[in-house]
Amino acid sequence: MAPTLTYFPLAGRAWACRIALGAAGTNFVDKRLPGSEWGAAKADTEAFPMGYMPTLRLDNGKVFSQSRAIARYACKLGGEAGPLYPSDPEAAMAVDEVTDMADELLTKCPQDKDEEKKKELRLAYSKDVMPKYFNLFAKMLATSGGPFLGGEQLTLADLSVSGCTDMIASGFFDHVPKEWVDPWPTLVAHDKAVRAHPLVVKYGQ
Repeated sequence: MAPTLTYFPLAGRAWACRIALGAAGTNFVDKRLPGSEWGAAKADTEAFPMGYMPTLRLDNGKVFSQSRAIARYACKLGGEAGPLYPSDPEAAMAVDEVTDMADELLTKCPQDKDEEKKKELRLAYSKDVMPKYFNLFAKMLATSGGPFLGGEQLTLADLSVSGCTDMIASGFFDHVPKEWVDPWPTLVAHDKAVRAHPLVVKYGQ
């Protein structure tokens, strides 16, 4: 019985998990749950302990529900996924720092039931807060020499930053225009390099 990763039929928070699990050679089941079925499905607290996705059910029946923990677990299984998460403690901390910052950027993004209020809050967030993150990511990339944040080696940090960049550039970040990323051409190039990497091409669909 193979492990089962469950998420919506989109990249989102499961993107790095899918890549890492695939690269680790787990032969995992990639279960993509339509949004129309999620309302009923999340009532199952055994399948979705925290009421959100993604989740990973292992062969032993245990269920885990944090996307970064799932991705790191997959990397530790080895195979092609091994290099995505460094074994060196300092290098691993550097990867964790970036992935946590990328998550923070998204989780702090304002929400509001009133769409006009949400737009107002997000425009302010994109002006006053988001540039701090992108400036730091760009600085890290420049320091590494590229094409990735750790130099020549793709890691989970790159997948996290690429996810943020692509979400905006693709127009999926509500009320933040695609052109917002233009002042950071090196991060736009980084996003393209990540998505052209053989592991991402092979397992990131």
